[in-house]
Amino acid sequence: MFVDYVDWLTVNVGPAKAASVQNSNFDFFEALQTAPDDWERNVEFLAGLDGGHFRKSSLLKRYLDSLGINCEPSTLKAAMDLRTIHKNISTVLTLCPLGHQSIITEFFNERIAGYKKHRIKLQTIRVESSSIKRLYEHWAQSNDLNTAIRQLAAETPGTRCSLTKYINFATPAIQLTWPSVEDSTEHRLAYLIRKYRKTGLSSPELKDFVRCFLFHFYGVSVAVEAFSISNSKCGMAALLNHQKFWVFRP
Repeated sequence: MFVDYVDWLTVNVGPAKAASVQNSNFDFFEALQTAPDDWERNVEFLAGLDGGHFRKSSLLKRYLDSLGINCEPSTLKAAMDLRTIHKNISTVLTLCPLGHQSIITEFFNERIAGYKKHRIKLQTIRVESSSIKRLYEHWAQSNDLNTAIRQLAAETPGTRCSLTKYINFATPAIQLTWPSVEDSTEHRLAYLIRKYRKTGLSSPELKDFVRCFLFHFYGVSVAVEAFSISNSKCGMAALLNHQKFWVFRP
């Protein structure tokens, strides 16, 4: 099939470009030698290939299209998710302490088994794997899981949702605990103040700073959509239900 592809390239893009392109796709044809019969629908097989082979601009994709061989967009998306999961797992296993490797491997084996039984989407596992990777990246810097998880709570509080399954799975052996709402808010405030003084805050980050400030200092728990912000002589003011709250300017 590779010889046919080279002939197709020569006819469609000329000998010079064919010579420069053909070797970049050799791995695909090599993989096809041991591919399952339904490889174009096999997510696990496609995940092991370079995703660039299937871009719309890819000459290889044009060649496959000419043969009537097509991969469904949903299949390619699932393969991309699984490819990312495998990369993240590899990174995590490199970063994590030795005692965590078996737990991490078992966790992802269970999650992927759940996908194969149609109980969970690969996209969900991909997000989880990215969050776990960030957790152990922080651990590699601090060498302390509690510090790492506090940093995550401060920098990306939304990570909690995608870490919950892993925390529950690993806790009997590792004792992982997400900080309380009060602690998370305090760490988030400190992080946003540091960031403001270094690079400034985006508009959503400023709103989140005010939200955290209201909760930490006034005990007011609200969504960022519930209040507006204005400048005042000594800082900022948050207007909520016709009531103004003074807010420290970081």
